[in-house]
Amino acid sequence: MSRLSRREFLGYGAILPALSCGTGAWAEQNSDIPALRLAKDLGECEFFAASPDGKLACINVLSDPPKRGRDKWKGPLQIVELSTWRTVFGGQFRGRVWEANFFADGRALFVETYPAARDDQGRIAHQQAIVDLASGAVTDRIHPVVDILRPDYFVATCDRILLAYQKELRKQREDETLALVDFPAGRERIRVSYADRPRDPDPVDRALAFADDRALMAYCFDSIVLCRRTSDLSILWKSQISTDAAMVEVEISARGDRVGIGFTSAASSKRNPGHYIDYITVHDGATGEEVARLPVNDRATAFALSPDGQRIAVAVNVAPGKGVLVPTVNIYEVASGRQVASTVHNRVGPQPHQFLLALCRPTFTADGKYLITDGAGVKVWDLEILRP
Repeated sequence: MSRLSRREFLGYGAILPALSCGTGAWAEQNSDIPALRLAKDLGECEFFAASPDGKLACINVLSDPPKRGRDKWKGPLQIVELSTWRTVFGGQFRGRVWEANFFADGRALFVETYPAARDDQGRIAHQQAIVDLASGAVTDRIHPVVDILRPDYFVATCDRILLAYQKELRKQREDETLALVDFPAGRERIRVSYADRPRDPDPVDRALAFADDRALMAYCFDSIVLCRRTSDLSILWKSQISTDAAMVEVEISARGDRVGIGFTSAASSKRNPGHYIDYITVHDGATGEEVARLPVNDRATAFALSPDGQRIAVAVNVAPGKGVLVPTVNIYEVASGRQVASTVHNRVGPQPHQFLLALCRPTFTADGKYLITDGAGVKVWDLEILRP
């Protein structure tokens, strides 16, 4: 699963609350839950994406040691082969990498930096580049930032075509659109409105999520969940959510079979300013029909669906006491609610920005072999115990 978002931002067995679904009772948490085996600790780095075949991971490595006055994250971008852990590409760009994601064929990577360059008219701009993974060749362009408060966001789709999410201020309101754009020419193929209806007075947007083959994308705005085909940006389905809870996250399985939506209640938002997830709904990727509703404890921060949508990994901040937070990922079967595995990403003691340091995001690789946890450092976990 790939996301269009800025960089946002486990076995403690019996002390973790159980996930529950529907009206049935879920099994009590116990120490018999198997722990995942750590395959590789990639160290202090930033995870961007896994390749559509699940064999590669794209990371941004911390400058070691960071130079004085230099962004410590302006280190080399690396693509790592998950079976051998060798680096198949490494490169430095003009600024800190803002976004990096694979094209659908897995043979090229799209990279965009934070605004740091200048175009030929002196305007502040992003560097955008496509990296050919076979040759290492880099094709780039400088894309000007028209409005620094409303930057364009791009994600790789198919055939070296980018999807652009753009905002413009028109008549005192923001006009949001999606477009398919050729790279590097910048020729626009099609443009549609981001929302298919007038926006609420206080509009809410959540990051776009993409199936690994880039065939489908899903996102939510206000009280609407929308699933589009990326080939022509036509709407596959939409769903009106009737609840007072706020949607805080959208995820889609690697194959597009399932879409998950994370909700937080008004009470939870006030109690936990970090917007912990209170429950997750899982929908059929082809129709939008809700197939499961999964209440979680009030310290859930993120989730991911397995490639076939049959399992869900939920990241929670466990608080065992003494001010410590333990970012933990629990894996459940969507249909039964049975917990099948758990792993601890790290432990964060009392300190400034503790909540941010304890954030952890899980990602399943498309081949189902690994779970990647991205927080204070990146770790890769073997899912062998879950394979038949």
